[in-house]
Amino acid sequence: MVDCDGYPLKNRVINLGGLTDPTLGSFPGPEGGTVSQNEVTTDDEGKARVVFTAGEDPGIAMVNAVYIFRKPHGWKDALTGSGVINLKPNSWEVNATCRVTDNDFKDTTYTEDGATITDQNYSFEQEYMYCHFVYEMTDLSNVGPHKLVLSAPADESTGGIVHSLSVFATWSYVGTTRWDGTQNDEGYSVSEGTSRNFSGNSSDSSSIMGSSGLNFDYNGTINLIGMSTPVHRVGEDHRWPKTQPQSPIEPEYDTSSDIDDWGPVGCSTNSGDPSASFTQQDSNYSVEYNEVNNIPGVWTETERLFAQITRSFEPAAVLQPDANKLPRNFALRQNYPNPFNPTTTISYKFPAVSYVTLIVYDVLGKKVRTLVNERQSAGTYTVTFDGSGLSSGVYFYRLSAGSYAQSEKLVLIK
Repeated sequence: MVDCDGYPLKNRVINLGGLTDPTLGSFPGPEGGTVSQNEVTTDDEGKARVVFTAGEDPGIAMVNAVYIFRKPHGWKDALTGSGVINLKPNSWEVNATCRVTDNDFKDTTYTEDGATITDQNYSFEQEYMYCHFVYEMTDLSNVGPHKLVLSAPADESTGGIVHSLSVFATWSYVGTTRWDGTQNDEGYSVSEGTSRNFSGNSSDSSSIMGSSGLNFDYNGTINLIGMSTPVHRVGEDHRWPKTQPQSPIEPEYDTSSDIDDWGPVGCSTNSGDPSASFTQQDSNYSVEYNEVNNIPGVWTETERLFAQITRSFEPAAVLQPDANKLPRNFALRQNYPNPFNPTTTISYKFPAVSYVTLIVYDVLGKKVRTLVNERQSAGTYTVTFDGSGLSSGVYFYRLSAGSYAQSEKLVLIK
């Protein structure tokens, strides 16, 4: 603190806990937490050290200081100051990728019903998955110096909130099996085969929220991680004739069927696997898993998983001059102008660093435009929405910032 001339208050007793003076009135104590001492004495540089313990709620906290003195004529007066602490939630940003490839090849020869059969099989399967979300821990029993338990979608037992879960996955399979043989005693040559060729993808987790995501448990000696999501698979399953007669008898026809179903992709591992590495530094965690299984010339499977779980928010103090610039609450403003054509402005504010999404939907709830999808610092923001290319009508925009969410209506008229 400094006096009215800007000089440090050296060797003075400063009140931080709040007080009421019969002459000057009331002075507030700390807001959003507690201080280790209600009074401190400054040193020769006008400084003092105090510990602020944050409360349970994120947002703006204040440490208020007051120094009461008497002027030369004897009247009481007070110098005040404050520091703002931006309390962020216990949040982690999670990025994880998983890639699996599987190659099978078989080439064998055997005798059946007088015919020599050559059995050849080849298949190739590949899957890739990426997920990203911000996890806010509400149950602090699931986090510690060497412990973190989280899940997406949120599991009540882990005590957390998932913000902005997004999942992207692709899956493909190509396989062919063929049996060819020489002529048997009945004058037939054996020939049969199947082929499958299909792929799948999933890029919007909103419709499959209950079965997409990641689980992570770093606790003790056996640490676990698993990620999975279903993909929509589309392709063809083809089968050609089982026998080809040497006589003029008409052969069997080829048949094929469409593939249209859902199947899972993903992988899991634990620290008991020598191919997996779980590391923790401060409040950040990472996992690397790389395993190859094979029978040379017959089968090869490769699994790779990489995950980074990074503590995204830490408490940060700011000086009093900046305090007035920080919002004290969340707010989403009505767009202006409204109705509009073709552009309008949307403004919003929030008091703590948050992962923010601002999305426009039509009246059926279909996503039309994503305006914001990123982590932002506390403050006030303005976004321009351009409705060019959209039909006239009513739309809705929804802001999600941390645990806060709000929607407003806008009208496009052309």
